[in-house]
Order: sequence, then C-alpha cells, then structure tokens
Amino acid sequence: MLADGKTPEACIRATLEAQAGMVATMLEQGERPPMAVDASKRASQINIRVTSDEKLVLEHAAQRLADRPPHEAAHFLDQSAKELLQLFL
Repeated sequence: MLADGKTPEACIRATLEAQAGMVATMLEQGERPPMAVDASKRASQINIRVTSDEKLVLEHAAQRLADRPPHEAAHFLDQSAKELLQLFL
C-alpha cells in the first residue's frame, strides 16, 4: 500500500486512511483482515523448495484464490500460513 503527502505527517495520515479503506473493503466483501503481528515474536523463517510445476500451481492459486498477480505467490503462501496458524493458536 502506498500513499503520499506534502509532509511526513500528511503521508502517514494518508497511509493510515488507505489502510482503513482497505480493511473496510475487506470486511464488506466478507474477508478477514490480516491479523496484527508483534514483530518481535516472528523471528523464525521457513524456506521451502518446490518444483517448477509446483511453483506454477502456487502462482495460479495465488491468482485464482487470492486475486493476486502470479508473482505474489510468496505473499499468498505467507498469508495462507498465517491464517492456518490462527486456527491452531
């Protein structure tokens, strides 16, 4: 999400307004906004290796299921994993 302003404060205000609009749109569409994250708690990283065919499947899933461009498959996986974690935490 991007926003701009003539001053740093105006930019921050515009960014917060854009985020609020994004959350409102998600709620109107029946989606659940991303959960808040305490950055200090997320210090571990998981890397996965997939075949070229599996990567294409993930990119297609990102596009179909999350309405994201195929190159955002990593973001799709990240969000999907966080949603899955919410079920178990």
